[in-house]
Amino acid sequence: MSILQRSLTLLCGVSAGVLLCAGAIVAPVVFMTLSPDHVTAGRLAAKVFEISYWLTGLSMFLIAIMRLPKTKSLWILVAVLMGLTAVQLGWMSPALLNQGQGWPFSFAALHGTASAIHGVMILLALAVSWKLSR
Repeated sequence: MSILQRSLTLLCGVSAGVLLCAGAIVAPVVFMTLSPDHVTAGRLAAKVFEISYWLTGLSMFLIAIMRLPKTKSLWILVAVLMGLTAVQLGWMSPALLNQGQGWPFSFAALHGTASAIHGVMILLALAVSWKLSR
């Protein structure tokens, strides 16, 4: 495996870790610390999530343009992860920041959907990282 391949595999693993840390550590701590002010806590958490999504999108883009995926299944994982990143950045995050405007269901449903997509993204980033390291 070349240094470039190792670096991109590491970047993918780091993006999985950042996604996990944002959802499991940063967001809960932000909301506990700023508990009376949910709007500010939400905006701060949204910024952390946005950074994690950009990092994930960048790592998947670099993996794709460097043609690292050698199997069809890995290409599919990379493409799905890029698509979910676009959904989070383009639709879910703005809707969350606007307290659900543009979302046809309740804010709780929006939050649950965004959280579920985030969890799937963590699993996909781990899977891509694992497959690349083989």
